[in-house]
Amino acid sequence: MEEYIWAHWKTQRSGCLSTQFITLEGDTVNTWLFFERDDHGVWRIRLERKRNLSYYGWRGHRYITTSTYFAYSVSRADEKEFSKGTTVEIADSENLAPGSYVMLFMDREGETIYNLEPGNISN
Repeated sequence: MEEYIWAHWKTQRSGCLSTQFITLEGDTVNTWLFFERDDHGVWRIRLERKRNLSYYGWRGHRYITTSTYFAYSVSRADEKEFSKGTTVEIADSENLAPGSYVMLFMDREGETIYNLEPGNISN
């Protein structure tokens, strides 16, 4: 998955990636990444999430939340340092194995709006 995201981001190739995560409780988190240009022709990733969650305490009650984010920058960070709370970015030229780094998605202001940690698509 990381290779797909990185390749589409770096080559500015349009595409879509869809994932679904199911929790032990049966809640689902669907995530879609759309690699596209905005209305001004600027390259971005539109990230849409839909969560179908249980309302604990009320049997049979569920609720759905949806959110949309726009990433205008994507970078990779060292996984070990990230787990310690430090972000050490990895150079674009480095070819690393998937699962050995964290992907950071930033908005126009450079704020991290989403991070993809190895083996965790539900975050």
